[in-house]
Amino acid sequence: MAATRTLVPSALLLLLLVVAQPVRADEADGGLRAMETASRHAVQVAFRFQKDLDREERGAVPPNPRGLAERYRFQRSRWIVPGFVLGDRRTVLVSDPWITRGAIESITVRTRDGVEFPGRLDAFLAEVGGAIVRTESDLPVEPLTFDTSSSAPPRYAASVAESDGVAAAWVEDLDRMRNRPWSEKCGPVGVGTPESPFGGLDPNEDAGSRTVDLVTDAAGTPLGFRFGSSLDAGGWWRGPRVLASRTVPFDALRALEDARPSPLHRITVTFRTLSRHDRDRDPFRFGGRGTAEEEYWGLAVTPTSLVVPRELEEEKVRRILSIRLDDVETEDVEGEGVEASYAGKVEGYQAFVIHVQGVDLETLPAEAPKSPETGGALLVHRIAHRGGARRDQVDVDRVTGWFRGYGDRSFLATERKVGIGAVLRDLDGRVLGFSTRLDPVDKERRLGDSRRPSRRNTPFKVVAVLFHEVGLPATLAEGLDTRIMPQEEQAARRLPWLGVEYDGLDEGLAELLDVSGPTRDGRRGLVVTVVYDSSPAARAGLEPDDVLLSAQRTSAPGGPTVDLRDTGSTGGFYFPGMFGGGGGPPSWHSRTTALVTLLRDWGIGTRWELVWLHDGEERGAELTVEQAPPDFRSAPRHFDEGAGLEVRDLTYEVRRLLRLGPDAQGVVVARIEPGSPAAQARIQANELILELDGQAIASAEAFREMLEAAREASQPQVRLVVQRLGKTRIVDLGTEAAEAEDAETEDGTSEERGEDAE
Repeated sequence: MAATRTLVPSALLLLLLVVAQPVRADEADGGLRAMETASRHAVQVAFRFQKDLDREERGAVPPNPRGLAERYRFQRSRWIVPGFVLGDRRTVLVSDPWITRGAIESITVRTRDGVEFPGRLDAFLAEVGGAIVRTESDLPVEPLTFDTSSSAPPRYAASVAESDGVAAAWVEDLDRMRNRPWSEKCGPVGVGTPESPFGGLDPNEDAGSRTVDLVTDAAGTPLGFRFGSSLDAGGWWRGPRVLASRTVPFDALRALEDARPSPLHRITVTFRTLSRHDRDRDPFRFGGRGTAEEEYWGLAVTPTSLVVPRELEEEKVRRILSIRLDDVETEDVEGEGVEASYAGKVEGYQAFVIHVQGVDLETLPAEAPKSPETGGALLVHRIAHRGGARRDQVDVDRVTGWFRGYGDRSFLATERKVGIGAVLRDLDGRVLGFSTRLDPVDKERRLGDSRRPSRRNTPFKVVAVLFHEVGLPATLAEGLDTRIMPQEEQAARRLPWLGVEYDGLDEGLAELLDVSGPTRDGRRGLVVTVVYDSSPAARAGLEPDDVLLSAQRTSAPGGPTVDLRDTGSTGGFYFPGMFGGGGGPPSWHSRTTALVTLLRDWGIGTRWELVWLHDGEERGAELTVEQAPPDFRSAPRHFDEGAGLEVRDLTYEVRRLLRLGPDAQGVVVARIEPGSPAAQARIQANELILELDGQAIASAEAFREMLEAAREASQPQVRLVVQRLGKTRIVDLGTEAAEAEDAETEDGTSEERGEDAE
C-alpha cells in the first residue's frame, strides 16, 4: 500500500504537467495548412500490370514473385501511389515505381473529385528518387509552385493515401524526427531518421515503390519533396532543385541496350570434366563427364585483355580446356570467334582476366567516372545469350549511400538488388564499374571440412567494383593472381603436400605426451606418424612423434595464424573397391586432408610458416607450398575395356603401406567391372599385378602395351602374377575384347565404348 500511495501523486503530477503544456495555435494551423496544400495539388496515380513479354524475350531478370507489382498483377488489382502536379498541368511527379514500361498495362491519374485521366510513364529524375508521369490532357489541378528565395526550415510532410479503401490526406511533424552530426566537422546532416544502407548491392527485395510527400514550412508553405527518406542538408529535396533536376527519358535505356560496338563481349569457356571411369571420391571434382561449356561476359579493358566479373572456382580453372571470344571475328576465321587464354584472377575479387591475340578490341575509355551522390540514379546493364542472340537489359537504380564492410572499407549501396556480373553505368552511358563478390587474399582460412564451403554461406556480399576507387580499367588486368592456372588432366589431380601423415590429439593423449600446455589441452595439434622422404617436411627436419601446432601464410599480404587440429576429415582410408567390382581390405590414407585443403587454398608457390613441437621444444620453419608427386588418385592409369579392369601406377603412399621398395615394379588394381574377364579370374581391387606372361610390369602404360601385344598375337589369355596381402598367386586373364556396343551410363543415356574415356 505504501508503494501505491507514493505512485499515485507522481502520476497525477505528470498528467498535470502534460495538460499544462500550451499548444500554439499557429503550430496546429500550420499542420492543417500543410495537409490542405498537399490535398489541393495531389493526385492518385494507379498502375495496372501485365507480363513484360518484350523484356522476357530480351533476357530480363524474372520478376520477384513476392514483389508488390507482381502480387498486384496476379490479383488483377491496381497499385495506387500519390503524385503531385507540376508545371503544365500534364506533368505528375511520383516516386520511383521500379516498373519497366512493358509491364505496365495502363496508368490512370485520378483527381480529388474522382475524375480519371490516362497517363504514361515518361522519364526519371537524375538527382532525386522521382519519376515523371505525363497525361494526354490538362489536369484540373493547380500546379505546385515554390518560392526560389525561401530558406525556411522544413516542418511538415504531407501527402495522400488510401485508408480503409478511402482516399485520405495526412500530415507528419518533421520536428519529431531530426538527425545531426555528432561532430561539428561533419557539417549538417538533414531532417529525418538516420538511414542505414547496409545492404550494399544486395538489399532486401523491394516491395514496389516509396511514397512522395510534400514538404512545407511551419506555415504550410510548400518547400519541396520527400522521396521516402530523410531530407539531405544539401537541399536536393527543395522544390526548385527538384524541378530543375535532369530528366532522363526511359527511351534512352533502350538506346543503350542496342548500342554497338560494345566493350562487353561474350566468352565461352570449355572445361574438362571427370570421365565415368574416374569414380574416386574427390571433394574437388565437379560433376559431369566429357566436356562442359559455360557462358561468361567480359569487359575489354585493353585491346587484348578482358575482365570477367564472375567467380571461377579454382577447380574449374585447373580444368579449363579452351576459351573462345564468340562475338569477335578475324580475317582468317569468320563466325567461329577468337581463341583466348586464361591470364589469372583479379586480386581481391571474384573476377578473372583473359587474353586474346590477333585482334584489337573496342576498349573502355581510360577514365574513372565518379559514381552518383546519395539519391542519384545509375544504370545497371545485364547481358544474357538467349534464342541464339545477345540480349542486353539496362535498368535504372538509386544510390542509397555507402555501407561499411570488409576491411573497414565503404562500399556503394543501391536501392534495388544487383546481381553478380552486372555492369554499372552513369546516365551518360559511361562504365562506372561492375558488381561481384569480394574474395580478399587476406581473409581467414579455417582448417575445417575438406569440402569447399557452400556459396550460400559466404560472408561476403555482392559489392560494386568502381573504377574511381580501384583505378583505371586497365589496372585490373595487372598484378594478377596466377597461383591457380589451367592444368592437364593428370596434373590437375595432383595435390599440394607437406609430406606427413598424422593423427589428431585429445586431452588424454596431450597429457600422455606431456604437451597439454602448447596444445591447449589437446584442442589443437596433430601428431606426426609418418614423414615421407624428399618431402617438404623431411627437408624441414620433422620427425615422427612431432606435434604440428600452427600454420601461417607469409606471402604478401600475409594471413592469420591457423591452429592445426583434427577436424574429423583426416586419417581416413580410401576404399577403391567400393566404387566398382571387388572388395579388399582398407588400403591407404586419403590425400585430401584438411591440411592439404588449406595448402590448396593458398596455392602452389605460396610461402608459409609451420610451427611444431620436437621433444617439447617449439620449432618453426618457412616453407613453400609444393605440388606432391602423383598419389593413388592422380597416378597414371589405364582402363582396359576388354579385360574389365583399371590399373594404376604404384605411388609413394601405396609403396609405404605395402612395404615396397622404390625399385619394386607392378601396378595396383583400382577397379573391376562386374562380370568381366577380370572378375571371372577373381582379381580384386587393391591387389598388385606384378608380371604378365613372365615379364615384370613397370607401369600402367606398360600393362596396356603388353595386353595389346597379346591381342595382336591372337593369344586367348595371358598369365598374371597377382599379389594380395604379401602372398602371390597365378591367374589366367582372358584377352578377348568386349563386343562393340553401346553401354548404358549412370544417367540412363548411352555412351559408345572406347579405348579410354579419359
